[in-house]
Amino acid sequence: MANSYKGELALQRGASDLILLFDINAMCEIEEQLGLKPDAVVASFNGNMSLTVLRKLLWGALREHHPEIDLKECGRIIQELTWPVVAEKLGEAIRLSFPEHDPKATPASPQPPRKTRAAAGIGEGSTASGVN
Repeated sequence: MANSYKGELALQRGASDLILLFDINAMCEIEEQLGLKPDAVVASFNGNMSLTVLRKLLWGALREHHPEIDLKECGRIIQELTWPVVAEKLGEAIRLSFPEHDPKATPASPQPPRKTRAAAGIGEGSTASGVN
């Protein structure tokens, strides 16, 4: 069963679920496979994703819980479930794993700057600063 608090998401395939996870290890393996940095991988969800990229993203997201699934099997999964469904689920998994990259996320309210006191002996007017 997928644990969304850990960034996991279930992809239903027949009577069973495949657990998707984009953790650091998955992102490193995807980076090695595609030659893309993580930000470029995340950006690929904004449109023009090739089937090759989609298949490798699925493969990487399955590595933690399904290491026996290879790239060819990932292609079969995409064929079976359809690429729009798989792409949608991978996008959801990315957002769960890296919420700060979610363009749909509501930005956090900025915290007002904290007022700090200058340390004794430094600052304008201090004899320690050399400026009077």
